Amino acid sequence: ISVVDFPQGIHCTLPVPYDWKAISTILQSYFLSHSPNFKLKEQALEMELGDESNRDFYNGAIKVSYKVQQPEPKENFIRLTVELENEKEKRETLKLNLPLSQFDFHFFNKELSSSEQAMMERWVNQNLSMKVITKEGKPALRATWYLAP
Repeated sequence: ISVVDFPQGIHCTLPVPYDWKAISTILQSYFLSHSPNFKLKEQALEMELGDESNRDFYNGAIKVSYKVQQPEPKENFIRLTVELENEKEKRETLKLNLPLSQFDFHFFNKELSSSEQAMMERWVNQNLSMKVITKEGKPALRATWYLAP
């Protein structure tokens, strides 16, 4: 049993003030949480950051944000522009390409359609998580996402 707090009330009219997305999300969450055989599998990509000349940039908390570029029709990867901001509000930007083969999509055509391109961009924006971690004493960017088994 769990409680979901809605700022505009609830009772019998959930779809009216919140649209059907709210009720479908609650029902989906309920069913998946009670399905022991359905566990998402975490995928991860780690990349070492910086070198000896700029290790000080990564001291303290680092805010990570990214912008997704739609893949081109013949590309096999998603392009990301990642911005890192440290506690002193200094910024570093890097480019990252994530291969489409790492995601749970199966496209039948050699070229991505405009709908498939837009779908990939939306999916990455919604499901990709990034953070800076320390690995073996060095800063690293960790990108994670979940896939169905």
